[in-house]
Parts: sequence; C-alpha cells; structure tokens
Amino acid sequence: MSILLSDFEDTAKRRLDDAMFLVVNDRYDSAVYLGGYALEIALKIVIARDYNLGDVPENTHECKNAKYSGKYIFTHDLNKLLRMSSVYTSVLANSGHKQDFDFVCLIWSPERRYEEQCTSGGDAFKVIEAIERLTRWML
Repeated sequence: MSILLSDFEDTAKRRLDDAMFLVVNDRYDSAVYLGGYALEIALKIVIARDYNLGDVPENTHECKNAKYSGKYIFTHDLNKLLRMSSVYTSVLANSGHKQDFDFVCLIWSPERRYEEQCTSGGDAFKVIEAIERLTRWML
C-alpha cells in the first residue's frame, strides 16, 4: 500500500521533532539515527513529487509512473537519493546545503539502528541542526 505524500511529510516532521527531543535529553545516537531517517524521508518525498507519483510507493510493483523504475527510492543511501532528486544541483550549488549534507553523510548511516556510535553531544546537535535546515528547505 502506498503512503500519501501528506502523511509521509507529517512523518518526516515528527521524526525530526523526535530527534530534537532526544538530542536535548542526551540521547545522542538515537537522535542522530531518527534525524537521518527524517532526511531520508524528505528526499523520498522530493523524488515522489519529481516523478508526479502522488504518493510514495512501498515496493516496485506500486510505481505508477512508467518513467520511474522505483529502484532508488527503496534505498537508505542518502547520496543515491540526493542524486536522483531535483534538489541535487541546488545542494551542490549552495555551499551551506552541501556542507550540511556532507556532514550528515559523515555521521549518519542506516546501520546506526543496530549499534551505538558514541556520538558526542556537540556532533549530535550539529547534525540535527544540519538535518533540520535541509529537511525544512526541502519540504
């Protein structure tokens, strides 16, 4: 079953709010993981809008647009998602966005859900702030 874009956007915002709550309560690794997940969702929303999907498919069989194979929307790789999206050139052209994105990719990976990374409080705050700037800009 596909996810409505409006619901997916609400999910991204809630995950970002949750990440902010966690980081101010010294739960740095969990905050960073949820923050990265919010950015992943934001990128998938951009891609769905780019291809006029109307919603976000949960699997390749649900892709309604023949021009879009759906193969990259199912990845957790932020770099692949960015390259597929319409915001790619904007991120590269804006030094602030590029710096934020590169910093997030340095700290975040989907594997964070399986292990503690011992993220420092300073890094956690910085990465959540970078994710917030990028996510709010995209959505």
